[in-house]
Amino acid sequence: MSRYRTYWLAVTSGTITYVSQSAENVLGFEPSELTGENVVSYIHPDDQAKIAQDLSEYVDDYGYTGTYRVRVRDSNGEWRVFEARAANLLDDPFVEGIVLNSRDVTEKQRRKRKLERQNERLDQFASIVAHDLRNPLNVAVGRLDLLAENVDGDQADTVDTIQRQLGRIEDIIEDSLALAQSGEIVTETDEVDLGAVAREAWANVDTGEASLAVGDAVRLSGDRHRLLNMFENLFRNSVEHNEPTDLTVRVSALPDEFGFYVEDSGTGIPAEEREKAFERGYTTNRDGTGFGLAIVQDIVQAHGWEVSLSDGADGGARFEVACDAIPLEQQTELA
Repeated sequence: MSRYRTYWLAVTSGTITYVSQSAENVLGFEPSELTGENVVSYIHPDDQAKIAQDLSEYVDDYGYTGTYRVRVRDSNGEWRVFEARAANLLDDPFVEGIVLNSRDVTEKQRRKRKLERQNERLDQFASIVAHDLRNPLNVAVGRLDLLAENVDGDQADTVDTIQRQLGRIEDIIEDSLALAQSGEIVTETDEVDLGAVAREAWANVDTGEASLAVGDAVRLSGDRHRLLNMFENLFRNSVEHNEPTDLTVRVSALPDEFGFYVEDSGTGIPAEEREKAFERGYTTNRDGTGFGLAIVQDIVQAHGWEVSLSDGADGGARFEVACDAIPLEQQTELA
């Protein structure tokens, strides 16, 4: 059965005069069962007034088109949600009716509600991390700063160690927040100039003597803020795992499909470590949290895309993001 469950019907004076055969797959009715019936009787009571009003209001407006979200009863008596596009073809001698092209979006609606609940839980988690962990951490840091002013010798070394560990906790909190938010499914997008976002991210990261090269322009629909975060984590990964001197990081369009890549001229990531690279907490850097590439993967997947890791042309790490893996407009329709 097609992912897009659609059917056509024609209506004249509220009576169904034609139904496409696909209605049987979508609603469970044979076309002959619906032909001659009053269309409003199959519409949810709460939606009937709006549909009836519009059908009567535009009955003399030949060529009028409109789009509706309406609940329709199927053969099992259950209500399914449809997006219906209506076109007034009453003056067309071959039709003489209002034609409705209806697409079943019931699963899309359920998926959307599920994702909204998931995003709410992630927001709650982020709030707990931000408030309940940061407050005692700030108190500890403040007290330790006061203590540091009155110690010396071995005690000073101990205070330095504690300060480093508290700093690491702060890093973990920041990355945990970013990880929680990065997994939220992208529902609102803008047209994004990827090169401009990459340059901004580069300026936000301490990249030392490394250099950025931006190649072919890529414009796509995405969440600019999260794409900025994605690039920042990719750039940090390159700089922190390579000697920044003479390191070049390149961002450009993929040659054979719609997407982009980020590639560095460093030492690369061994093949046996690539599957683990995106795991939460996995790191080869003693001071790292291991969340950076996990955040990258979450942001990519939240857009409905896919990310892969391979060798770059110069032996460094190459991250490829295929933006047509799951089209953006379909990502909330998957059951």
